[in-house]
Amino acid sequence: MATMEVLNVKELYSRAIALMSKGRGAEALALFNKILEQNQELAEVHFQISRILLRNNHLDKALASIRRASELKPQAEEIWTVYSDVVRTLSHKDAQASFRAALKKAPIDKRSKKRISNSVDFVGKSTVSLGGTRPDVFERMVGALTGGRAKEAEQLATVETRRNPNSAGVKTVLAASLLAQGQIEAAEKTIAEALAIDRAYAEAHSTHARILMARRRIADSLHACNRALRLAPGMQAALRLRAECYKELRFPDEACRDYEALISLAPENAEYPYLLARLLFEERLHLDAERVARKALGSGMNTFGLHNVLAQALSDLGREAEALQQLEAGRHLTAGSAAAETKIAELLQSLGQFDEAEAMFMRAIECNPNFGETYRIYLTSKKLASGDPLIETMKTHFNDLGLEDKSRANFGFALAKAMEDQRRYDQVFGYLDTANSLMRKCIPYNIKSRIKHTDRLIASYRTMRWTNAPVSRCVFAPIFVTGMPRSGTTLVEQIIASHSRVTGAGEVGIAPGRAMKLLGREGSEYRDTNLIAPEAFQAFGEDFESYMRSLRPNADLLTDKSIQTFSYLGLMKLAMPEARFVVVRRDPRDNLLSIYKNVFPEGTHGYAYNVEDLAEYYRQFVRMVDFWREVVPDWFYEVQYEDLVANPAEEVPKLIAACGLDWEDACLEFHKNERRVKTLSVYQVRQPMYKSSTRAWERYGEDIRPLLDALGPEYSGAAE
Repeated sequence: MATMEVLNVKELYSRAIALMSKGRGAEALALFNKILEQNQELAEVHFQISRILLRNNHLDKALASIRRASELKPQAEEIWTVYSDVVRTLSHKDAQASFRAALKKAPIDKRSKKRISNSVDFVGKSTVSLGGTRPDVFERMVGALTGGRAKEAEQLATVETRRNPNSAGVKTVLAASLLAQGQIEAAEKTIAEALAIDRAYAEAHSTHARILMARRRIADSLHACNRALRLAPGMQAALRLRAECYKELRFPDEACRDYEALISLAPENAEYPYLLARLLFEERLHLDAERVARKALGSGMNTFGLHNVLAQALSDLGREAEALQQLEAGRHLTAGSAAAETKIAELLQSLGQFDEAEAMFMRAIECNPNFGETYRIYLTSKKLASGDPLIETMKTHFNDLGLEDKSRANFGFALAKAMEDQRRYDQVFGYLDTANSLMRKCIPYNIKSRIKHTDRLIASYRTMRWTNAPVSRCVFAPIFVTGMPRSGTTLVEQIIASHSRVTGAGEVGIAPGRAMKLLGREGSEYRDTNLIAPEAFQAFGEDFESYMRSLRPNADLLTDKSIQTFSYLGLMKLAMPEARFVVVRRDPRDNLLSIYKNVFPEGTHGYAYNVEDLAEYYRQFVRMVDFWREVVPDWFYEVQYEDLVANPAEEVPKLIAACGLDWEDACLEFHKNERRVKTLSVYQVRQPMYKSSTRAWERYGEDIRPLLDALGPEYSGAAE
């Protein structure tokens, strides 16, 4: 029997090596893992697995595999060589230090040991590949590029390329200058020529990564970043761009580690702690964001960005007074900054202090009349009367084609709101369509990725017998409110949070991300849900409880209005069996129209600026809710927005009962609740319930036809 096992291992290993030689790494990896199921002590297998993982950019796993190989066979020089490749690609000082400590003890030739150890030095750049170009000529064009004079750099590089067509360095500068001017196709062609001349030129790979990012080919950009870093460990441009790739690909832990690596490489650069704090804030890790920002500010990095991100974290932690202090400190660093004034006004607005906010908005407009974001945010809580001079001012700026796209878009959204407030509905879409088109240019989105995400989630969920699944012992009982954006989730949370036992935490946002981590990833697919260990659900529930208690330590019951909860409802229920879930539904015609009329925080809801994407996103939402209704119909309560506003006296008590709460009259007087509201509904939830938002789509006649056509007859009411 033992002989058969040995033969089987040898056969599997040979087959796996053959597959690797044919570029079929995923199949080879599966065979190597089968071998490890029989014997974990084979250095050669861990070595080959690391090579595959490195090639496929799974750096953490590659590091673990090659480290194990080095422990099992420390005398093998080729293992240390691949180990150094992984460390160079990671460009993290902790990995570098661990590698050198282990290498120091390895029983290999001293000369080889020194060479391999030196190979992981963080040099930050590669030798410039100039061909016959004089260094001073090259430095002149680089200076023009880094000085923001892209056209001049292009001209200098074009002349030099004609004189010397075999300089990878010059062609890389030319490609970068073309990219800076938005000539992406020409930049891509030029960088391909640079790489054909010298594939060992790290700066060419880094520039290629930037071009691929501009093309929204994020995974390819990540691969190019890793090539650059392998050639020039510690290259800050590549490391920073890789962090951006990780963010886009929804690998926030990896992005955080890259920002931390940048901080260690350049501790004097204030931008890196800002980017880290910003990411931590976006991931709802507010306490960590506060820690990073305060540490940077304490070391003398006194920038508006750091004060601003710290203020946002403090605000979400319910520490508004401290947040205002930070915004004031940041404002003094940027005298006359409309952005700084607007941030303070927006915080006052979210607290319901509308008069104070209005005064600050007016100051922001005085600082910079061209800053469209001020007008848009101001008008979320302000109705302009017909003839208000601000309308003509906004029209002038909106019609200025030389104005930056995002600012013009903000003016468009503000004007659409003003026209709607004045019931000039025939003029709304003239501004709205242009504004959304401009936002779409600034925020590209691929709806196919959302469809694939839903497909993979449902495929993973189908493997679980939900009603017989093991549940955690966590007794934490939050109330989750979820649904499409602008569907009424803020109103529903405000009603529930008006109960004396309930504290509204707003859109916390952390639970869906942690639920997603339970699934992990196997290649492009998600792990089968039934493979998640029961203790993982237990840890998820307990960790989430600890996090929520840190936000609101004195609360009895907490709400969480995280929009994406609907995608992970079942996972979250298994982790927190006592939790309640409320799914809010709204007529999609009104729901999507409301989305289309608004701007969302950067990095969120990128589908919102295109009617076809909006309609498809809604269909994916319906798919997920239908799935949960099919498998666990008793795990959530559905609220129909139209019924809620038409008959609150009947519907609100049903909602409160579904949350496991005794009735209190305050729940019908939700508009008197003074809790901070941070969403686009900041003004609406401070008013009594009204019905004017139902069937609002009918006001727009043929202007709304593209949205109805995108929805199709099933959801556009064609069958009514």
